[in-house]
Amino acid sequence: MDKQDNEGNTELHLAVLAGRVRTLHCLLWNKEIQLNLPNNNGQTALDLALSKKPTGVHFGVDSGYQIYTLLAAAGAKYGAHLKEHGPQLNEKEEAEKINGYIPTIGIAAALLITVSFTSAFSVPGGYRAGDDQHKAGTPVLAQNYFFLGFIMANNLALLCSGLSLVSLMYAGLTIIDLRIRAKAFILSIMCLNSAVRSLTAAFSVHIYAVLAQIDRTYVVVTMAFSSVMLLDIGWFVYMATAAQLVHFNRLGTRACLRFAFTMVATLMVSLWPYALTIIFLIYSRIYGVH
Repeated sequence: MDKQDNEGNTELHLAVLAGRVRTLHCLLWNKEIQLNLPNNNGQTALDLALSKKPTGVHFGVDSGYQIYTLLAAAGAKYGAHLKEHGPQLNEKEEAEKINGYIPTIGIAAALLITVSFTSAFSVPGGYRAGDDQHKAGTPVLAQNYFFLGFIMANNLALLCSGLSLVSLMYAGLTIIDLRIRAKAFILSIMCLNSAVRSLTAAFSVHIYAVLAQIDRTYVVVTMAFSSVMLLDIGWFVYMATAAQLVHFNRLGTRACLRFAFTMVATLMVSLWPYALTIIFLIYSRIYGVH
């Protein structure tokens, strides 16, 4: 498995050069594979991975990024090239990349702000006209704790979409250092993602509050369609699981601890709007609605 070709490259080197993540998984699983064999240029697999690692803003499942992190986590070492000699950030290309995405993300954030703001005044069940027991303008479902769950989720959607738009404003300011702009851009995407999940939670709780006493079939169907929003989380969990499992043979207990941490972190970052809404619903159920 460690045989070298005419250029001194092993199968590990070739997998890195080809950007084959699954092939790298198989090679790393085999603990007999040596990670630090240099080729004729003195480069180890990690040196090659560093040269292909994306710089600046990039997607977490980019093959170059995955390959580099997999090798680094497995304990691979640099050979002829130090880490400081890796690819340099092209600031012009990075600025163009950020500026190219700003309009799309800005429109999406503005739409989410509009929807969540409008939903706050178009509450499920409507408002009471006023009588001896209730003041005019009181929400009909004010005593329903699922209604409060809707308010919580909708507020989260408004907050996250607002933060996304503000972060995007900083990302678009050319007078700010490019690295700070990149961080603001990433924060904007994360907030936008949370806003979408919060609005989905608000919609689901809205439907439950209105229809649960009438026809639960529609509620179940709505929940099923809303769960589609979790498919990307399943994808990320799968990618994170595959990346950690390949290290079990080499790292043993450390791999288990890293796997647990990765899973908890991935789920917390992705599901915190749902978790906060559910916690609020449980609190309202236990302590009552006042």
